[in-house]
Amino acid sequence: MIDYVKGSSRQAIENRERLTKEDIERLQSSGQLVVDSRRRRPRYFDGRFLVADDLTRDQTYFLARQADLGKAVGAGVVHGLMVTPAPGASGNVAIIQAGHGVTVSGEMVMLSKPLRIDFTDAALSQRLGVAFDVMTKHDPRLTGLYIVALRPVEFTAHPIESYPTTLDGKRQATDGDMIEGAAAVLIPFGDRSARESLANRRKAVARDVFLLEDGTGQPAGTLPLAVVALDGGIIQWIDPHLVRREVGAEHRDLISMGFAPRALREAHLLQYHQHLSDVVEQRRAANTGLLFAAADYFEILPAAGRMPIAAIDLKNFTQSFFPPEMDVELSAIPIDEIPGLIEDSLLAPPIDLAGEREDLDATAILVLIPVPRPKIRALRAAVTNLTRVLLPAAPGFFSKQKPFEMLLARPASAALVAPVSQRELIDAGWRNALAGVDMLWFVRRRTLNFKAEAAGHALRVHTDEVADELALVERLRAQNLYNRFHHLKTTASAEADAEMVFMLSSPKFSLSRTLQEGALTELREAHKDLSQDAPPETRVLLDRASVLKVAQRYADPDFGKGVVRLETTQPQLKENEAVIRTVTRAGLVPQLDLVARQLPENKVADFASQVRELGEAGKTEALAQLINVKLGEIVR
Repeated sequence: MIDYVKGSSRQAIENRERLTKEDIERLQSSGQLVVDSRRRRPRYFDGRFLVADDLTRDQTYFLARQADLGKAVGAGVVHGLMVTPAPGASGNVAIIQAGHGVTVSGEMVMLSKPLRIDFTDAALSQRLGVAFDVMTKHDPRLTGLYIVALRPVEFTAHPIESYPTTLDGKRQATDGDMIEGAAAVLIPFGDRSARESLANRRKAVARDVFLLEDGTGQPAGTLPLAVVALDGGIIQWIDPHLVRREVGAEHRDLISMGFAPRALREAHLLQYHQHLSDVVEQRRAANTGLLFAAADYFEILPAAGRMPIAAIDLKNFTQSFFPPEMDVELSAIPIDEIPGLIEDSLLAPPIDLAGEREDLDATAILVLIPVPRPKIRALRAAVTNLTRVLLPAAPGFFSKQKPFEMLLARPASAALVAPVSQRELIDAGWRNALAGVDMLWFVRRRTLNFKAEAAGHALRVHTDEVADELALVERLRAQNLYNRFHHLKTTASAEADAEMVFMLSSPKFSLSRTLQEGALTELREAHKDLSQDAPPETRVLLDRASVLKVAQRYADPDFGKGVVRLETTQPQLKENEAVIRTVTRAGLVPQLDLVARQLPENKVADFASQVRELGEAGKTEALAQLINVKLGEIVR
């Protein structure tokens, strides 16, 4: 018969060897037998008198095992439980979203629905804090930093009639159920900066938590959810990631050699991004602009994060976000590589803005422009080198130094050489890459750089370019577009010719003549205006950089699906020469394709009819306006 009480790996001692009481005491005294006092449950047998204490001990045993299993999983939030200000409230109410998590002691806490906390109800907040021994009774009002946490509780309810246990006893009502729940508690957060303003305490607490790893003031029996700054019960700011940790994050870091647990590093990155968003929102509301130094609001930065583009002066390429002692350079990164950049940054130490000058001087930062991957090639062609030095914009920095300190800080072999200004063409390329970007990314550079070239070198994979160009020529002849293509080849440089053939040989252009003619039209418009004095044989009207600019507009992996969708809905868009000519003259074929891809199914037919009507009437400007309006609606 199978015994479901005993585990498969458990074996009762008496089944192996019958031990006497003296043997058990001897094994315990020698340390060979260790007894867990929590793991003790009643042994049932026929003829034993059953009392309520026996069943209670059974429950206690399984609760202890459940708590131990919870510790094995790890403490933290499983999902939900985000603390946010209540929308529409007067700044005194916070909402804890539904969810569940595990405390450090292994207890499960759960909220089945959102919970509202009114911080102006000081009496309720005091009762909650004092009842659980986390708040003193003499605090009359809520001002300062507090941890919002959940604590597992239980209570009895639902009374039932109990029979007397003695002959002369009386029947009485006793609660028949033990109900578990979770209570929100407020824990005063003690920190070294208690005398500073609440805004400055936020950056000081972040440094203590993420750099010094100071976790004091967090009772083990609770699940911390957020730090809230209160002024007379009014919320000044809420920062969840100062104390909130995701469950199991530390167990993903078992063999890491990092400076801090992975859960702490992830929380630092999330906390910085939320703090930066709050700072940006406050400065925009106050109309003070986004030009500020990081040290004004932070004492420590993660190894990678965002920064406002306003911190870079595009006229002289200086930066004011990082301390002037740091070496800062500007570069670009494809947008799809940002997640990998963040993952790698978790292995690097944080950036201590309050450190010594020697530490800051030995810190290098790389500021990155997030751009679509196809734009990288065009940017490299425009700026030659994808790295540009950003000088510090600190007008009084050197004047604050003594002459002797300036001499000591200068290398002995350094020569006084006048700075060489960058070429205007390269600067224009960088400004063009920065146009339209609100936020940049920064990453702490390793002191020891390692590159793939140390293990190998790049090899260019060649395809059958002759067959590709012959197929392109055949397709253009069939579409009666070869003469335009031949004119472009005769006026292009050798590198521009190669890039143009590579671009137009893509299979996406064979989907529709509109796509092919649109690209040829934009290449023709990309011609440079040269002096008429130049001999005809030396006039190069199309260079590689111009071709790459056009190529990046047509580089979307899904490019062509929108135009095909329109032509399927309205076949005249594919067959009518006047419509094709009007659409391509507008110079917005990529935008037209994007709009057609993003439109809902019930709006495609109307949009296709509008494009056909304007195309047949030759109204190029009206068509361009229609495309831009639809594109704006999609972007919003």
